[in-house]
Amino acid sequence: MIQEKYLDEYITAYCKKVDITLEQLKSKGRKRDLVEKRMIAAYFLRNKVGMTFLSVGKYLHKNHASVIHYVNLTENFLTVYPHIKRLYNIVKNLLFQMICRIQYQKKKKN
Repeated sequence: MIQEKYLDEYITAYCKKVDITLEQLKSKGRKRDLVEKRMIAAYFLRNKVGMTFLSVGKYLHKNHASVIHYVNLTENFLTVYPHIKRLYNIVKNLLFQMICRIQYQKKKKN
């Protein structure tokens, strides 16, 4: 699980990779492109980072029920839509890079 101090850095890197701002990610915007990117972010925060639905909702300024909906949709969309799978792979690679960097920094301290 990513420590809280790295969460903003991770989400900011994700936003840069997918060409949106952090404000857009947390906004009430309903354009499909933006919603899909928000869904992937919520899916990763929930399933890969280990945050609760409520904490993901607070971080993204959404209701926890919206986060549950995002996670369920993403699981279905990953099998159907190639562009969703590409977004998923971007996030997965960013998470892997961050975990490697954190582990490197811990080893360096010791």
